[in-house]
Amino acid sequence: MTSWLRSSGVEREPLRVPATPVTMTGHLSQTLSPPRCEPDSMPHVSLLSPVGRVIATVAAWLRGSHREDVPVSLRNTAADEAKPPVPAAYMPLFTYLDRRYAGTVVLTFEQIEALLGFTPPSPGLADAEWWTGPSGANDRHTAAWTAARRSAAPQLSARIVAFERLP
Repeated sequence: MTSWLRSSGVEREPLRVPATPVTMTGHLSQTLSPPRCEPDSMPHVSLLSPVGRVIATVAAWLRGSHREDVPVSLRNTAADEAKPPVPAAYMPLFTYLDRRYAGTVVLTFEQIEALLGFTPPSPGLADAEWWTGPSGANDRHTAAWTAARRSAAPQLSARIVAFERLP
């Protein structure tokens, strides 16, 4: 295919790209030099205009083998925080307590139920030991506030629990 420049009798010379290497910063710390653009690689682009030369240079660079030379970082986001050993059912309570800056967070039983999406077991509503007792293999619920570095102090008559930050 002949370009409109050749058919009009205008002679064009090959594009000359300066030999100044380009240094990329960050994790792409390699020195790259722009590729040469062949005059027949893009016959529809006028290499006589500055815009045409830029388009042709970028197109030649994109077609080039730079993709193998430059390492690609696959990590686009920050690393996820380590998952605490909290059962999925109690994860909303953990998240709520962990993200509070206050030294003491007081929640009503209704607020705890709204966070969890279910009513805490009946011992939690009637027995203070359920909140303050030593955590055993069957006490998966205590992981919610202990992983958030808090202790629980229930007041069953007022139907509230105060979660205090541990030192």
